Amino acid sequence: MSVSVGHSLRAAPSPAASPDPPPAASRHRPRLAHLPAVRVSEADAHRVVHGVPIEAPPGTGMVRVLGPDGALLAIAELGKGARLSYRRVLVELDDNRH
Repeated sequence: MSVSVGHSLRAAPSPAASPDPPPAASRHRPRLAHLPAVRVSEADAHRVVHGVPIEAPPGTGMVRVLGPDGALLAIAELGKGARLSYRRVLVELDDNRH
């Protein structure tokens, strides 16, 4: 398992630099930027989007769960056992991703 915790704060691109609307999950980023980020591997990202609990890094509180590409996958809580406790999974699955 590959999990890293940290603050992932990046400036959002200006509307002129990004003509296409962002995916639904990335629209939540500005409001959730205060939460620490937990970045997971591709294999763990697959588990997260299917609601399968994964091992949690040490700590307590709410976190953003990010995929290896930085996409926001879920909001979870640390400190409730050895696994992430998901509050919301934010990824919509299409027929080609599972």
